Amino acid sequence: MALAVALSACLAVPADDVPRHPFADGADGGASAVKDGAPADAAACADAFAVAYASRFDVDPGGGDYPRMLVISALGDGVDLSEMVDGADDSVQLELQLTQPNYDPLPSGKASGELAPDAAELIVGPLVAPDAWTQPATPTFALTFAAIAADAPPPHHAIARLRIGTSVAQLDFDLVYRTDLGQVAVPTKAAMAYSACGG
Repeated sequence: MALAVALSACLAVPADDVPRHPFADGADGGASAVKDGAPADAAACADAFAVAYASRFDVDPGGGDYPRMLVISALGDGVDLSEMVDGADDSVQLELQLTQPNYDPLPSGKASGELAPDAAELIVGPLVAPDAWTQPATPTFALTFAAIAADAPPPHHAIARLRIGTSVAQLDFDLVYRTDLGQVAVPTKAAMAYSACGG
């Protein structure tokens, strides 16, 4: 199911590649879920969330799909993933798709999301503490890469946005084009993004 809603927001994303464990499972709810790299007010609204995701891909110029590439953590009082929508991305080459929605609210401090094995090794451990990933395999997100036109240079950087309620996260992607992939995408890096309240 492709989702589309036009949105814009600014968001803090850690600039370095230092491994972090911002999704901690603690008794104090959302307070322990925000650690290194998170904005001080990351849990300022009830539907605040964080995203750990595969952020750099080797992509075939002919297009293709990459499923199971992100994990979401609730930072506020509770995050209703059924309200998650793909806010208009900044490139026709990239589209986020939700293939299996989760209709249960995600409690503060809990993380959820399905990961492909090659994405899991980039995300679980370096970005998401294994004991915090309590709801794996739901929801499932996929990136769809459109075929590039022969007469147009491909974008090598793309931005997608996710909104849950009034909280918006900006996801930055780097794309490397290769002709030997057979219309698949291979993740090579992961990143964290934190939502901004309001919208």
